[in-house]
Amino acid sequence: MFPATYRNEEAAAYVVAENFNTHSGADYKGINVGFELKSLNTADIASMEVSLFKDGEEPFVTNSADMDMINEEAPAKGHSTPFIITEGSYVEEYWDLGEFDWTTDDRPTKAVITIVDIYNNIYIVENNSLSESTADFETLITVPDTTEPVISAGRVYFDGVNRINVEFEVNEDIDLSMTSLGNIVIRYGTIVNDEFVDLLRANGTPVTKNKYWSGYLNGPSSEKYSQGFEGNRSYIAIVPADTLMQTTVDSKYDTMNYADQTWNDLLSQGEIVVQVEVTDNAGNLTIIQIDSEN
Repeated sequence: MFPATYRNEEAAAYVVAENFNTHSGADYKGINVGFELKSLNTADIASMEVSLFKDGEEPFVTNSADMDMINEEAPAKGHSTPFIITEGSYVEEYWDLGEFDWTTDDRPTKAVITIVDIYNNIYIVENNSLSESTADFETLITVPDTTEPVISAGRVYFDGVNRINVEFEVNEDIDLSMTSLGNIVIRYGTIVNDEFVDLLRANGTPVTKNKYWSGYLNGPSSEKYSQGFEGNRSYIAIVPADTLMQTTVDSKYDTMNYADQTWNDLLSQGEIVVQVEVTDNAGNLTIIQIDSEN
């Protein structure tokens, strides 16, 4: 007897399509497709695949069952498989999951379950109705933020002996916590042959501040911003949008004794330049250079 192919109603005695729906949870965001075996048993099945379609006759992503694992640990009648768009805590054991670079244009219109038994008979059932009762498909897609932050109100000025103040604003909140991509880097230097060159300490290291410098940014009401804690004093990690930030180099502090007469001379001549580098929470970077005021 030659192998046969059974489709939809012809296959209903063997397998039926069940759910075809969006899924949005802490485990994952994506599509879930389910089906139930009728007269078929997993021990009699050579392969199971679930494919998604959106246009035309070719699937754009396919999940394949690990039949050895299913027969060993989950020889059930009901089965489902996830198509993961945004990962969460979910760990798959029984299916090899197809990969696809999802966009909001990739809403699937059809799920096709294809089963081949050990006698090479093929069973194909379709589900042509995606349920979005759990979540609208578009909400499953994480659209990457590629907009660079905007730095404004930049000012570098002399305030007393060897004291340099820097002021600026950023148009979005910047998270300076350890786990965030966000950072605000302040580099002090001058321009040589049209290139920014860092000023150096006596040990040859550049004068650079970033979020690991405790409390290095000052807010308009004397708030201190940087990552984390130092001793019993806490610092604020979230630099608020459109808020004037200020930071200072002052030779009166032991940790800033590199701000010597050379700095004063450069500043008085308008030759100190501060480079402000802002990386937002999505990793987008903006760099500006601010000339000092005479």
